[in-house]
Amino acid sequence: MSRKTMKTFGDVGDTTVEDSPRDKFALFTVFAVQEPYVEVSDADSIHCRVKYSPRQAAPLQPGDVAIVNQTTHAQDITVAERLTTLGQRDGCPYDLLNWQLASKSKPA
Repeated sequence: MSRKTMKTFGDVGDTTVEDSPRDKFALFTVFAVQEPYVEVSDADSIHCRVKYSPRQAAPLQPGDVAIVNQTTHAQDITVAERLTTLGQRDGCPYDLLNWQLASKSKPA
């Protein structure tokens, strides 16, 4: 699994973390929204703050679950798609960029 140095939101310095929230087919849950940013958590409870842009899709909401379709490390863009409550892709793609570690105690 690749490793990436991400800036820690609200802190000074770098923290090396597993790149799991951005791996292809990784799932993450939105738990806070402050346009144009969302805070997400993956299966390993890694909390990240990320800028997002919907591609002609409804804005992400807390509780939404998305799956990573593609990561372009050269451009630092992650393309994800929201899932329905049945776990099926709903056709709403999102571009995610500027991933930062987020403090679990700070809201978006």
